[in-house]
Amino acid sequence: MRPPAAPNPTPTPVQSPPPAGAPSALATRVAEISCDVAARRLWDYVDGRLPNTPREELEAHLAVCAACPTHVAFARAMRRALAAASPRELPDTRRAALEAHVRLALDAAQAEHAASEHAAGRDA
Repeated sequence: MRPPAAPNPTPTPVQSPPPAGAPSALATRVAEISCDVAARRLWDYVDGRLPNTPREELEAHLAVCAACPTHVAFARAMRRALAAASPRELPDTRRAALEAHVRLALDAAQAEHAASEHAAGRDA
């Protein structure tokens, strides 16, 4: 008995979208999404972190969209290039300055979030 085949991570685009008003086979199973939604899901998809339903929606979109599959190919190439690059060490002084900058930015973001929650009457 052979093990089940692994899912194809790269959907094959169809030749043409279904006629107006006629849903595709994939579209009848999953909700149709826009290119904007597909772009927001792109990196989680490439990293294999997208849950089943959003993944199926994205794959259905990729199967009929002319533009989005190129973005997926780019993201995968970027991930491979980053994985192949050797990390460089940051000098201690630069690392400390970077950490301080990030801490300040996080503190400012938390303060802004708390202020907006307070303004909206959702104090914790």
